[in-house]
Amino acid sequence: MLSGVGTVYSFIVLHRTFHPAFEADLPFAIAVVDLEDGPRIAARIEGPPEAVSIGMRVAATYFDRESWTELRFTAHDN
Repeated sequence: MLSGVGTVYSFIVLHRTFHPAFEADLPFAIAVVDLEDGPRIAARIEGPPEAVSIGMRVAATYFDRESWTELRFTAHDN
């Protein structure tokens, strides 16, 4: 089992979306996160995109959509 805690390796801020369902969320950040347990994973970062930075500590969280659950990351204080 993975801890879900990691560090932002890289990120981008989306100002245009790839699907109309996400238009209301713009702008938002997608980051590549190095998990403490080894794997590297890409996911959305919760919160304002201007708060995201390389090296930022994050923790996994989940966002329930109507028919699926989305992995996201939030700032982590440790």
